Amino acid sequence: MTTHDLTLTSHGCTFTFLDLRGKTIRQMTPPNLPLVLCLGNFDGVHLAHTTLLQEGLRLKETHVPQGLCGVFTFFYPTSDYVRSSEGTTLSRRPKGHHLHLTTLKEKLSYFAQMGLDFACLCDFEA
Repeated sequence: MTTHDLTLTSHGCTFTFLDLRGKTIRQMTPPNLPLVLCLGNFDGVHLAHTTLLQEGLRLKETHVPQGLCGVFTFFYPTSDYVRSSEGTTLSRRPKGHHLHLTTLKEKLSYFAQMGLDFACLCDFEA
């Protein structure tokens, strides 16, 4: 794993950390605190996602109040990617073949409104 300023790179993926606290969403260094991390594709933030995120916030409050609660998700939903016929490479579907319920900006805004501290976004294409 290598670190480049505000991102981590490992196994062909780049991970960007965004601080959701405050009035603007901005990049941050990878946190070095106890974490509660909610994992998901979050193609659209529905009731089950909301329940997961609320539970993450509750766990942070009760078990690691000095830590952070965040979300691990993807720049693009995993359904945007297809494997080659050999199964060895992963590529993104052409534009126009994606049906997203929410944009990344909308998801990040929702996560911030819920009280999450950060988001870790995985990019397969970086």
